[in-house]
Amino acid sequence: MVQKSDSVNMIQLLVARLRESPWIGLFIGMPLCLICMQISVGGTAVVSGLMGGPEGTLMSEVLSGKLDAHPQGVLWFRAFMIISQCGGWGLSGLIMIWLAGETRTLLSLPAAKTPPLLPAALAMLTALPLVNSVMLSGDMFPFTALSPDVAQWIQKAETDSAAVLKTLMSDPGALAINLFIFALLPALCEEVFFRGFLQRQLARLMPPWAAIAVGALIFSFLHFQFYGFLARALLGLLLGYFLYRSDSLWPGILAHASFNGLSIVGMTLLAGRPDTAELFSETYRFPLLLVAASLALTLGMLRWFHRLSPSALRSHTL
Repeated sequence: MVQKSDSVNMIQLLVARLRESPWIGLFIGMPLCLICMQISVGGTAVVSGLMGGPEGTLMSEVLSGKLDAHPQGVLWFRAFMIISQCGGWGLSGLIMIWLAGETRTLLSLPAAKTPPLLPAALAMLTALPLVNSVMLSGDMFPFTALSPDVAQWIQKAETDSAAVLKTLMSDPGALAINLFIFALLPALCEEVFFRGFLQRQLARLMPPWAAIAVGALIFSFLHFQFYGFLARALLGLLLGYFLYRSDSLWPGILAHASFNGLSIVGMTLLAGRPDTAELFSETYRFPLLLVAASLALTLGMLRWFHRLSPSALRSHTL
């Protein structure tokens, strides 16, 4: 009984300290995410072995993107994506916002007469050409000049990633499961972790604009996709702003899911058509006029979002 009471007291003390110090929150939350990710990888491998799927080296190859290494490679890669999203970003993020006492606030709809969900989603959809315009290519990536080996490694990683994406998106019959795995789950789980936990903790250490920017950079970096670093950071800025203005995760979740969903539908419809091969190359850019229109429309949607957000009722500056 005494030991149980001591354990409860220790947990209560930890929660109290976490709510007092954002550094403690970051110190616990980031390693917790890594631990959850490792458990997810191990759990996927164990379940795969029990069900006759790839094991050992074969499983490592599948998870690294070599989907043809096993007859069930695509199936288990998708299973891994589900488990890693839910067990990594999602679970660790939920634990941390629960410990911080912000679950009810962040998971409630924005406290506005008209919740700004639609303008958030439209802002992300209209931003697609704008985001494409800041994609890097091999000759533009700044670190490739440091070493030919680095350049070759980055090029191979990007090529492998593109090949995996093309394989997964080339089957129109898998559109629904792809939308679930690559649009809905990342929107829910990544927003909980990166905005609900990480950005909120950073905002206790620095000005709101800095917390949004640093959170966006970390969000992009932890995806480990080099050519898309600036593009994903731009998305992170938009998603961070949605949380900042609304005090709710739902605008960002809907916006994130909308952007990923549009990208997936587009890739699925265009995959395999020889006349659209250029659209999948790393060097393709939308016409400048379309990028300018994208910027104007995105700014318009952000202004609409700003006016509908509850924070617009009071002075709220970055």
